[in-house]
Amino acid sequence: MQITCCDVEKAVIARNIFLLTLLIDEDPNNANNELLFKLAFDMVLDEETLDLIRPWQPD
Repeated sequence: MQITCCDVEKAVIARNIFLLTLLIDEDPNNANNELLFKLAFDMVLDEETLDLIRPWQPD
């Protein structure tokens, strides 16, 4: 995989760092790759994608 982070927009740089962190920290089976793609490119996030970035909450 090749990822290039070269942008001057602070929000884009922050998004890229966040996504790279999720890629590194996520499960080794890459089960959430589709959710990470949605997080990066969709304008509106669905509930499943939001659950990926929300802090864990006990029941």
